[in-house]
Amino acid sequence: MPKGYQMGRHAFVVGEDTHGRDFKVYGATSGKYMLWDASADTFYVEGTISPGSTSHLLLNTVASDKNVRINSRTYTVDASIVAAQIKPAAGVALTNGIVGLEVEPRINDTFAGTNLHGIFSGPWKRGTGAAGNLSGTMIAYEGKLQSDSGYTGTITGPAAVLRAVNSLHGTVTTGPAVIYVHNHEGNVAWDSFILGTEALGTHSMTTNSDKTSGAKAGTIKVKFNNTLYHIQLYADS
Repeated sequence: MPKGYQMGRHAFVVGEDTHGRDFKVYGATSGKYMLWDASADTFYVEGTISPGSTSHLLLNTVASDKNVRINSRTYTVDASIVAAQIKPAAGVALTNGIVGLEVEPRINDTFAGTNLHGIFSGPWKRGTGAAGNLSGTMIAYEGKLQSDSGYTGTITGPAAVLRAVNSLHGTVTTGPAVIYVHNHEGNVAWDSFILGTEALGTHSMTTNSDKTSGAKAGTIKVKFNNTLYHIQLYADS
């Protein structure tokens, strides 16, 4: 066997520490292979990585201060960039639903902690000065409910872009609330709470009536600087 390749009873070793060797395995389809590029310290896969039919695919780091990074890199080609895509599709009638992404960070029993956040999204326009204007939108979270234009079935619902569920027990000193708004951190102040694209009365979520002729029917509670306020609601008329 050539130098740098070792085969024992329990292991197949290619190269040695600081003196690696390329290792390539081909598939049965043209252009499909696995490659360990020693000079780049990189493992390439042209194909599919899949666990067995009885196993989950596990990606775990060994060190607690390290994470799994997906496309954390700088793109240098002008393209429509999507860093990660998750599109599970049902090809059979389902008695259970589909969850595209499940995120559930936990602090285990008997252990204390500080912050516990499910998802953080922080679009960031880098740089100084006026160079590099954005001609489009800047949105941290976008939700879109969809069905095909020819669909005539029924969705019993509820159908909503956001669902908030409170399953807390114990004591919460601030909140809980559906939305927690911080003061602005940059030199641009918040413009409004909701930004609509159409005039009142021309959008299905608004009317051009103040509804004061209708009966008062409760309030929505909002809190600013730990002071509780109420937004008056009116019955439809």
